[in-house]
Parts: sequence; structure tokens; C-alpha cells
Amino acid sequence: MNKKIKLNKNMLYSSERGYGFITEPIRDLEKALKIPELNSGFDILYWYMDSEITGIMEDEDGCYAVGVLENGSVTPVNVPLFFKLDIEGEDNYLITLKLKAGDRGVKSLTLFGGRRHLHFHNYMLASKEELTYSFLVNVSDIIPRNYTEVHTDRSVDFAIIGDGVRISEVHIQSVESKTIFLAGDSTVTDQPSGYPYEPGACYCGWGQALSAYLSTEVAISNHAHSGLTTESFRNEGHYDILTRLAKPGDIVLFQFGHNDQKLSHLKAEEGYRNNLIRYIMECREKDVYPVLISPLSRNTWREDGTQYVDLLVEYDKVCKQIGEEYDIPIIDLHERSKEFILKNGIEVSKRYFYPGDYTHSNDFGGFLFAGFVAEEMKKIPELAKFLTSKPEAWIPDESLVLPQKPGNPVYETPPEHTEGYQIPFSGIFTKSPSDVTKELEFLCGFSRE
Repeated sequence: MNKKIKLNKNMLYSSERGYGFITEPIRDLEKALKIPELNSGFDILYWYMDSEITGIMEDEDGCYAVGVLENGSVTPVNVPLFFKLDIEGEDNYLITLKLKAGDRGVKSLTLFGGRRHLHFHNYMLASKEELTYSFLVNVSDIIPRNYTEVHTDRSVDFAIIGDGVRISEVHIQSVESKTIFLAGDSTVTDQPSGYPYEPGACYCGWGQALSAYLSTEVAISNHAHSGLTTESFRNEGHYDILTRLAKPGDIVLFQFGHNDQKLSHLKAEEGYRNNLIRYIMECREKDVYPVLISPLSRNTWREDGTQYVDLLVEYDKVCKQIGEEYDIPIIDLHERSKEFILKNGIEVSKRYFYPGDYTHSNDFGGFLFAGFVAEEMKKIPELAKFLTSKPEAWIPDESLVLPQKPGNPVYETPPEHTEGYQIPFSGIFTKSPSDVTKELEFLCGFSRE
């Protein structure tokens, strides 16, 4: 496939056209357009459901998105510009965008490709400055969350977030490149985000931020999902998709443990260990390169916030033992993330996790932890060759920015009759860190004695 498209504001997506911008009325035409994993990975915040908040505008520099609410609660900065392009089949695709700033420049430009995979953030453009940028997107079938059957995916999506950035051209090419497949749980998966977009108030698996550290020589195919264990990843059909698509020379990164530890038959020295070894042997039979990643550390502490509680230490230990026994590379994300949490303490570390959550990162944290993975990849020659120059750090403000409900919302409370929307963190009720730690200890079978 090799297609170049000159854009205008009237190019709204339709299956007949095969490409175009996605706005709220377009999403409402088809149920499949509301499944995040089959689209850009964004859902509208519930209070804007059944309304149009994205306007596509055009001037001599290209097309751009603006918020269209009269009350001013939406601005061009956090209203994404969505674009979808149908493709021929499962493959890796090189996308090249022609972008340009308006008269006032662009203070912060962020690009997501595929299922909300981050490619860059906080990019600045001077007035009328042009940017031609290329990135890889992997397109593959997937079992979306809340579904049990495989869904066919035959489109490339991207989302641009920036204060009035213009886009004038899209070029797509199918390419031969290596693929890094991801197998894991909610700390790895492609998490959806609500929009208007706030990076500190959405979930993010590190797997969807890893692309920001990689060159266009390799694509990410993320088949991690919330709630998965080393057992259910296979039993629920996700592994079947991976093994069907993985080619000799491709890479698989495995990170489990958070959910295994909640099941007695998946203890670190038992089911967890056995399942990981089985994956390793099967990858080697296919000439696919397996890599083990120790589980991401939680931000869990005792009551006074001075004693850290490591609930995953046994899984970290077994992961490293397997690597040594079977000569498998280990990316020590557990230790790297724990070092960060211990160094910065509970309060600063909170800024990198979803509000009120001590396991799952937000976009700041996903990017940070993906950076730890990338730094560990430097030690593995088979992976180091895919790394690009280290991107700029993404540091959250001291105070959390939450999405704000407008004065005249379409819905005061989340509707029950439909899907395709996000319920944002309210900030009204959060459990204390010590209470969360106690609950996790109980759930994972730990004794406090």
C-alpha cells in the first residue's frame, strides 16, 4: 500500500471514502467506531455524550481542530484531531504527516498513533514552522476489553493534540520491519483516555508509550490487557493472535505478576514460573526472541508513608531466576520503578499514577516507566538497535489537573444506555495509601504479622 492524501476539512471519515477525520457525529454512526482498540484509543467524557465538541477548520496552512462549545470549557489545546485510514490487512505501516503551526505557533504538540501509542509530546513549533514527521503503526486483530471474540482491525488511526496545529497531508506505506509484541496486564496495555485530554487524569500502560523511544525500524503490537495472568493470556485467545502474527526475528516482551499473585495456583514458584517457561520455549521454537520484564512496582506504603511495601518481590525474584536459568534477557522494570518510588516518596510518585490508584500509571507514569524499559533495552543488543535518541522528560505539575464538567453538561451523571464514553476521576473520594496497601495485601495473601 502506498497512498498520499491531500486533506481538506470536508474529508470526514466514511467506509466508502476509506479515510477521513473522525468527529462525534461520525463516531455515533457505527458501534465499531466507539471501541477504543479499533480506533484512536480515545472516548469522549460522558458529560459531552450526544453532542459535537470537535470542529474541523481549515486555512491556507491546513486543517485543524477547535472546540465548538459556546461556554468555553473546551479549547483547541486538549481537543484531539482524529483521523482514520482503512488499510488492506494486518501489517506495519509507515505514516508521514505534514504539519504546520499557525500564526501564534504551537506551544505543546502531542501525537498518538494506532491505539493511543505515544510518539512525541510537548513539541513546540514557532509561528508558521513546518514539521514533516514519520512513525510506524502496527495493525492487527485484537480482542478488545469487555469482549471475548477476536475483532478484525483494518485501519490506521492517529490523534494530534496541539493548540491549532495544522495538517495538510497524510502519506501511508506498508513496510517491512520488525515487530515487538507485548504480552502482559493492565500496567502494560493500551489504555483508553477521555477527551478533552488531561495526561494526569487518564490510565496508561507503559507499553503504549514505548514507541516514543523507538525508531521507525520497529513497530509495537500490544496484546496486553487488564486483568490478565500468565494463564488467561493464553486461555482467552490473546496469545493465539500473537503467535499467528509473529515472524522469525520478531520480539516478545512478557510482563505479568500483578494478577497472578491473586490466584493460589499461579504462585511465583509454581504456575507463574511454569507458564513463563512454556512461553519461552514456544517462542524459541518459532525463532521469535523472548524477553522477560519484571513486574512494575506499586506505590504502596504503610500508614506513616515511611515504610515501602513490595508486594511483588517473589515474582520479581522468580522472573530473574528464569532469565538466568534459560539464558533469557531480563528488563528489570521492578527494580527501576521501585528505585524511583523510594527516591521520590509516596506523594511525588502519586503524580505518575492515575488519581487515587497505586498500581496503574497515568500518561506521565506510562512515559516514565517506558523510559526505564528503553534504558534497560540498551543492555540487550537485539533491542538496543531499535532505540532512538532519548526524548525530553515529561514531568507533571505539583497539582493534578482534572477534567472539569461544564456549567451546562449534556449529562450530569454517566448514562447507562450506551457505550463509547469515559467516566473521569472525580477527586471526591479516594482511599488512603495505607488502606489500599492493606486491601492489596489481603487480596494477594500477605500476612501483616
